[in-house]
Amino acid sequence: MARIIRSPAALMTAYVVVFALSELASAARPTARADVLELLIAVVLAVLAVRGSQLARILMIIYGSLGVLLAVVGSTRPAWALAPRLGVMACCLLQVALLASTPMYQRTRPASARGEPADAPWLPVPRLWALLVSVGAGLGVTLLHIGNLRPIPCPAHVTVLAKTPCQAAGTGFPVAYRWLTGYAQIYDNGNSLRWLNIAAPRGLQVPAFATDWALWTCGILLALYIIGLNRNREYSSPPRPYGAEPNPAGP
Repeated sequence: MARIIRSPAALMTAYVVVFALSELASAARPTARADVLELLIAVVLAVLAVRGSQLARILMIIYGSLGVLLAVVGSTRPAWALAPRLGVMACCLLQVALLASTPMYQRTRPASARGEPADAPWLPVPRLWALLVSVGAGLGVTLLHIGNLRPIPCPAHVTVLAKTPCQAAGTGFPVAYRWLTGYAQIYDNGNSLRWLNIAAPRGLQVPAFATDWALWTCGILLALYIIGLNRNREYSSPPRPYGAEPNPAGP
């Protein structure tokens, strides 16, 4: 089982599967044709990475990191439901984890430096300071989302433009709605705005707040983790046989 988990071919097969799942989970997919093209590119890059291409692995890590960025930025987009956002983030994080794993790192190193210590971890554990910084920074960024109209459930007694969703602005989305006048409805393809003159509710939207906080925390932690990962990987060349002496530097 351990050999399968550390097999680059198995890891890249899992990568392609997760990549396909991320395309399905995304709420912002362009077209089915574009999805198929991206999947084919992912398959080609995965095959090249299994064969030892460092460039292919780097490109896939960049693409996965961009997916994380889009999921984080999408946390402020009203069109993204909570479940798809979390699903895309989870898939992108797993993609990067598969690519940054020790077996894939070793496979794409030069042939002379592919020796892997027997006790090398599949992935190093993030440092505690990075986790704490990510949690704090994620909270700070979440609280900075201010202004702009956001979707909000319409009052039950609203009959005007019943099929048009209500929106409201807040001093901290999704922390609290504190709109000065009340609900608004945008219609006629965004050309018209109608104020309902009904006070918007105040209070914490726990699911939206927790999701935004979690997404920002994961995104910031990934950035810190990737930056420090290669610095902490100081794998040497394959170890010399026991008792062997290094060659003298001089005569």
